[in-house]
Amino acid sequence: MAKGTIAYSTLRATRCNIGTVEQLDVIDFSNVENPWIVRSYPAVNPLGLGIRGNFLFLCEDGGVTMYDISEPTDLREMGSLDFDGALALDVIPADQYLIVTTNRGIFNVLYTDTGE
Repeated sequence: MAKGTIAYSTLRATRCNIGTVEQLDVIDFSNVENPWIVRSYPAVNPLGLGIRGNFLFLCEDGGVTMYDISEPTDLREMGSLDFDGALALDVIPADQYLIVTTNRGIFNVLYTDTGE
């Protein structure tokens, strides 16, 4: 997922026999021939992610975590949401709603700029 010349990507090791690192990477690709990882953030079982405006939503640890990306390389966690045991797989941010697919169905969730 990208915004401007910054991309966000997850590295997941869950159920993998190679490596043990799980993280969210912030990648600068202003020079497409030489992209580089600006910063990495720890993540727990990361899956899908989406961007809407200045917010990044990451499916991790079963739920969804919301980050402020006003400063694209300095993420600030705003809040998180759990789905009562359902595993969040992917997220589509739309206006003030998140469409979240889980292993138990699809949820439509209202969110605010404060992470609530």
